[in-house]
Amino acid sequence: MTEERRRTLSFLKKKQRSDENLLIYEEDNWKFEDEEEEQPIPNSASFSASTGQVKVSIEEEEEGEPELFVDPTLSTSKQKAHVWDLDTKTGRIKFKIHLVVDHLAARLFSVLLVCIDIVLVIIALGTEDDSEGYSYATLAIVSYFMLELMLRIFAWGEEFFHHRLEVIDMIIVVLSFITTIVFEVITIDQHLKFGKLIIVFRLLRILMLSRICVGRKHLERSTRNLISQNKRRYVKDGFDLDLTYITDRMIAMSFPSSGKTSMYRNPISEVARFFNTKYPGHYKIYNLCSERHYETHWFNDSVERVLIDDHNVPRLSQLVQFVHSADEWMKKDEQNMLVLHCKGGKGRTGTAVAAWLLFSGQFKSADKALNYFGIRRTDEAKGNKYQGVETPSQSRYVRYLEKVIYSMNGRLPQPKQLRIKSVKITGLKTVGNGDGSDLSVEIVQNGQIIHKVVFNEPGTNFLKTKGDSLKVIFNEKDNLMVVGDTKVRFHSSNTSVPKDYDFCAFFFWFHTSFIENKRFYVERNDIGNCHKRKYWKTYTEKFSVTVKFVDPDESK
Repeated sequence: MTEERRRTLSFLKKKQRSDENLLIYEEDNWKFEDEEEEQPIPNSASFSASTGQVKVSIEEEEEGEPELFVDPTLSTSKQKAHVWDLDTKTGRIKFKIHLVVDHLAARLFSVLLVCIDIVLVIIALGTEDDSEGYSYATLAIVSYFMLELMLRIFAWGEEFFHHRLEVIDMIIVVLSFITTIVFEVITIDQHLKFGKLIIVFRLLRILMLSRICVGRKHLERSTRNLISQNKRRYVKDGFDLDLTYITDRMIAMSFPSSGKTSMYRNPISEVARFFNTKYPGHYKIYNLCSERHYETHWFNDSVERVLIDDHNVPRLSQLVQFVHSADEWMKKDEQNMLVLHCKGGKGRTGTAVAAWLLFSGQFKSADKALNYFGIRRTDEAKGNKYQGVETPSQSRYVRYLEKVIYSMNGRLPQPKQLRIKSVKITGLKTVGNGDGSDLSVEIVQNGQIIHKVVFNEPGTNFLKTKGDSLKVIFNEKDNLMVVGDTKVRFHSSNTSVPKDYDFCAFFFWFHTSFIENKRFYVERNDIGNCHKRKYWKTYTEKFSVTVKFVDPDESK
């Protein structure tokens, strides 16, 4: 058993969707519990669903103590990083309180109350006669802040005091509460006697203005949590980042941002502080975005770009180059960390993560590697939305890589040129005009549209319709040659057809070297945009696309 595989055992976890079972490890493969097994599995794992902490004992051939593994997302010092242990009643209560007091709406309400409190102080300073109404309103506001503070400390525990802004906020709230109690309650009937003192302490309460600055930081953190949805975050040691340990040597995260974008995504300064504090000189970041970049000096220029369009796939050659580059980096030092990100740290990131898991031998199945990424990236305690790779073409390309690794000795396949003969679409009854007359198709290679057909316009292409099916036959003179990575993208002129990823109705990618029997067939769940459940009223289970090919020199 390799050391890399051994480390990966620390991340075994119950799958987080209803049709998934416990993932278990076997020396020669990863299997699911419901698969047939020839011999007993020599492992046992106990998993805490709330924290993601996994303890795995491995029965080695040699006798010895079982090894203990702890999820680094939740621990870098063999202690749980999340303060919410959902396996206990107290932990569940703390987590629910955290969801309330740290919600964006609660943060906005607190900022509003700070503004109201400051207005009341200013009004009181300009009024000679104090009213009981002002006193009661002020008492109510500071009491709310005090209650909110106590709930937050209870929810976060010791971790609360690791955040400097939280401590500053606590000091302001406590001082404000004490001065209010002393000079609004004790002297409530003695305002004439203590009038000047009251004015002084009301001026001190203008300190609450500083809560606006603190509140802004709170709002940013709450907004980041809202944007990251239920992706697993790193919350420890004063960090709160959309960052997940996939294995103990590989991290997936969202884009390190600056300016306004940093209000709802990972601030680049905090990401840099995290890596330069925890892994100085031992990390390499792969930026998988084609559409955005950042100053690499934040990370000591240890950044490599792999240009992939959002919701699309890397070229197969890019994927192979990436895994070789990552392999070279990881072999330089056993302490080296592999860090991957796109924009949201999901689709393109998951594609690259699964590719590396395959290439490094930690998985031998593309589907299981993809599913494992989804397990690690999804924090079910925050929601049930699956945070793994969902774009079908991205999963298809990881499966291509599986074939490259295990059937082609890790080498790229020989280029295979084909000519597209026809494109057939079935299940059109509920799509747009219902007969395909609203559709057009683009064939894209190397980022360029090499051919476009509008189905309702006369041209050189022969169009056939039958029932809810449509078939476009391309003539030999169209010379629609494709080789390697190819994208087929469909648009609709009917406004009832939803447009989502890639700003189109639906799309898919294929690589010509993996076309078998000169036919490429994709059903609804394997087509970009159509795969989304929310669009299934438009794209029924009958919806599919078939592309047929001929050899370049073959006549019609």
